[in-house]
Amino acid sequence: MLAGHAPAVWPGRFLLPEIGATAYPPTFPIDDPITMEPTMDQVRIFDTTLRDGEQSPGISLDVTEKLEIAEQLARLGVDIIEAGFPIASDGDFESVEAIARAVRGPVICGLSRTGFKDIDRAWEAIRHADRSRIHVFIATSKIHMEKKLKMTEDQVKAEAAAGVARARSYTADVEFSPEDGYRLHASQGDTEFTGTAAETCATVRLRFELLKKSQVPWMRIEKPEALIAVHAAKPLEVAVQTATLHLMDWLIRDYGFTATDAYLLVSTCPDFRINVYQMCNLAKLNYVAGAEIPKKYLQG
Repeated sequence: MLAGHAPAVWPGRFLLPEIGATAYPPTFPIDDPITMEPTMDQVRIFDTTLRDGEQSPGISLDVTEKLEIAEQLARLGVDIIEAGFPIASDGDFESVEAIARAVRGPVICGLSRTGFKDIDRAWEAIRHADRSRIHVFIATSKIHMEKKLKMTEDQVKAEAAAGVARARSYTADVEFSPEDGYRLHASQGDTEFTGTAAETCATVRLRFELLKKSQVPWMRIEKPEALIAVHAAKPLEVAVQTATLHLMDWLIRDYGFTATDAYLLVSTCPDFRINVYQMCNLAKLNYVAGAEIPKKYLQG
């Protein structure tokens, strides 16, 4: 789940953000997000896959799987990883702590309510990270203040201020969320403020061509300069082999190649490449492979 993703428009049948190769650990333009000068031309990715994402039906990840996902997010160049809600359970605490100890590059963030016990537990989990953040939240809508918290608006403000101050005593990077305060919402989703950023929705335009009565075995991405056939599986070898077979089938069906010609092109093309990603698919971690070939080799 990405917050503040920049608009992206690609011509072709599928418009999806391209994931390029990123050095690990990635090099970020700003070492300390709290002391940086705010800019309007820089988008930072705040990823909540390991916290919000695990609330999806059927998802249950253990420490090893969460660590593997966090390491892949770091390779992709994500700026901030919200690794979990440490006080929610011992398992969540262990996962956040393991990620904070092992993953380098992104800011490692722990979610926390405004209570000091929550904040102390969040800090205990993330304190080993090179760059840490505590994300403090409290409900601010009228109905939740009255019915759930049973607090007045002034009491909620005081609670929020005390929670942020407590978190600030541990780390310079503290994010605050007014949770369900609809008066503070952006046009979609909660607006979450830090000293340097606001989380809000993004306008993303997708343009695609509908292929009727055409069986597509898995996702295909067509860019102006290349074809990419995608497949997800485990182990990695199966994902790579199947994606390559899908690409060959694409060349045969839509570009008039014989099976032999498609095999020879994929086998000998100097610019043929395999892009390997990882993703959480249902309740298990699958590898996602993309077999890519430039369109210049399909001409003539």
